[in-house]
Amino acid sequence: MTPLIDQFLPDYQFRECHVCRVRAHPGAVLEAVRVCDLGRSPLVRALFRLRGMPTGLMTITDMETMGFRLLGHEAERELVLGLIGRFWTFSGGIQTFEPEAFRSFDRPAVAKATISFRVRAEPSAVSRLTTETRVWCPNNAIRRRFYFYWSAIRPFSGMVRREWLRLIKRHAERAAPTRGRNARKGGQRSLHRQDKMGSGVTRWTATLRRRRQGIACLLARVLTPAVYRWILKQEDAIRRYGRPLAPAEMKSARRLKISDPGRIRVRVVERIPQPAGWPLKMVARFSRVALANPVALTAGHGIYLCHGVENNPVVLRHELAHVGQYERMGRRAFLQQYIHDCLLEGYVASPLEKEARRLSVFAADEETGTVLNPSPEAVIRPERRP
Repeated sequence: MTPLIDQFLPDYQFRECHVCRVRAHPGAVLEAVRVCDLGRSPLVRALFRLRGMPTGLMTITDMETMGFRLLGHEAERELVLGLIGRFWTFSGGIQTFEPEAFRSFDRPAVAKATISFRVRAEPSAVSRLTTETRVWCPNNAIRRRFYFYWSAIRPFSGMVRREWLRLIKRHAERAAPTRGRNARKGGQRSLHRQDKMGSGVTRWTATLRRRRQGIACLLARVLTPAVYRWILKQEDAIRRYGRPLAPAEMKSARRLKISDPGRIRVRVVERIPQPAGWPLKMVARFSRVALANPVALTAGHGIYLCHGVENNPVVLRHELAHVGQYERMGRRAFLQQYIHDCLLEGYVASPLEKEARRLSVFAADEETGTVLNPSPEAVIRPERRP
């Protein structure tokens, strides 16, 4: 029998397919597809937040707010969703359309995508659930753009699909009635459920932590080259237009064990340059850094300071500590570790940020003889002077 998805997108250039088996009737499985809330998964919420998408309720109906449309539905057999947009851009460029117009929709600058959930009954009261994603690009230029985007996000897209199937399977099997020996054994299984609950929660927490670490490592490796190129560009601009350290600032650099403080340049600007392109914006969004109006930035041996904080020793010592980290680890290794820590722990709790705050306090203690203990917020965003 021809899949329903072939009626809406028979031609495509990109495809991904995942399968699972569910101990439930096909009708119950497809109903679980309709009512299952994808937002219950911490992994999916994290990935959607990274992409800049809403993370509230995420049932099939709620996904219409993201631009998805229910294209077709066959009872106990298949359900197909459609989406149109410029997916490779940071905003997504989602287009509004009516389900009836999906097949005839043809614009040269956008791509079309479909997601289907297909159910097939198998022996022993088991259903085979298949999710298939197809993407069609109207021309070679759009295909090339989407190819690079697809290469970067495909591992995470697969994570979302597999997590979606897991949630559907759990929902359908919990809702399915138990019969025969399974019903008689239900009471016995419930006796052990409370004993297993504590160890189950512990295993779930450890699994979630490992997944987050794996995602952070993969993202850090993918995003580091773009961040590295941007940092080199900013360092070159600071070197050309910045000033050398003052004598008092040079002393702070030596206390922080910087090997070559003479190479450091400081450039005072009205506004810190902002990164362009989706890889850098993804890092900023997911690491929870308030980059709308930062006051300082370190790029290798270059330091940006905003007007109003150029004479603030706390901010300068903090950035000098980052210079020391660049020297100790190397630019590329430092950036990859910094991105990984921010993605996993957040900006304030990042180990490299904690070390920079501790070293800046230590340098101040040696210089003044008093212990300064600024809060993380004070170091990150000190109050500007009028």
